[in-house]
Amino acid sequence: MKIVLKNYLLLTADESKKLLKVRNHKDIKKNMLSQETIFLKSHLSWLSSLREDEKSFYYAVFVDNQLFGGVNITKIDYKESIASWGIFFKSGTNPLVPSIAAYLLIDRIFNTLNISTLNLEVNKLNINAYKFDMHFGFKAYNEFEERNSYYHQMTMNKEYWNNNKSIGFTGVIERRIKKIEYKFT
Repeated sequence: MKIVLKNYLLLTADESKKLLKVRNHKDIKKNMLSQETIFLKSHLSWLSSLREDEKSFYYAVFVDNQLFGGVNITKIDYKESIASWGIFFKSGTNPLVPSIAAYLLIDRIFNTLNISTLNLEVNKLNINAYKFDMHFGFKAYNEFEERNSYYHQMTMNKEYWNNNKSIGFTGVIERRIKKIEYKFT
């Protein structure tokens, strides 16, 4: 297995369209803060705006040259050493793939970008995502409502990650990563 986390800015036109199709899938949209259909013109405009955005990084996740989803780092505040992250994958994706992508991104955020606190928001109805985030060490600290949907706010810090990433669930993922080829582009 070869996993490539490819910066959205480096995607071909065809890859961008495939990514948009995954993002617009009803199973993904229903759990996002923005649940509206995203049209190609606005998607391409947003992608272009990322060139000026120094507070976000978006990566499409490819496994053996097939697009399966995306991961992102947003709201980066280097001064406060805080950021948010998100993840989405098409239905039917082998659960190992999102786990590996999440591990790689979280480790990059804490140990390459040197961020101290990482936050996320997860739809309360998305129980699988909530449990997934808990397995990585995130803890819920607040709830909020937006557009008639309810969300958990969750957080984790760098010290906790570095002290626990090699044990339990994340330890299993770490050992799997050592057996595969992966890269960020």
